[in-house]
Amino acid sequence: MEDNKKAESFEAGLERLQAVVALLEDNQIPLAEALSLFEEGVGLLRSCRAELERAEEQVKILTETDGVFHLTDL
Repeated sequence: MEDNKKAESFEAGLERLQAVVALLEDNQIPLAEALSLFEEGVGLLRSCRAELERAEEQVKILTETDGVFHLTDL
């Protein structure tokens, strides 16, 4: 269940990050709002990156040696 929440959190964060980028690219927002959005985007980027790094650490490859299967880091 917790992994599902993390995946949803990651997806929601990524979706919001894309929305923030789109707003910043629009060039129609006041500077103060743009700075606030930029700060939010940096936070979202850090959060998403951390989630990806945690997921990467959990990824394992199953390999066979002499008929015995072993989990090895990717």
